[in-house]
Amino acid sequence: CKQLELRCDYNHYGKISGLIPECNGMIDHTDFTDAVTVFFHMAEQDMEYFRKQLLDYTCGQVDFTINGENFYVVP
Repeated sequence: CKQLELRCDYNHYGKISGLIPECNGMIDHTDFTDAVTVFFHMAEQDMEYFRKQLLDYTCGQVDFTINGENFYVVP
């Protein structure tokens, strides 16, 4: 899985926090400051669909970055 990060405003956070698991991702942790930073992981094959949904929902205002890669145990 790829380790990913995105930064969004509080208005987008609720929808995005639901969109990540809908696209087979898992949120690892979230930082709440002046904006919200979400750290999550997702299989590479799900990333393009997630990016499309994310860009559509936020009108292109929010995108994610790849921070690395790791292996996760799937329950």
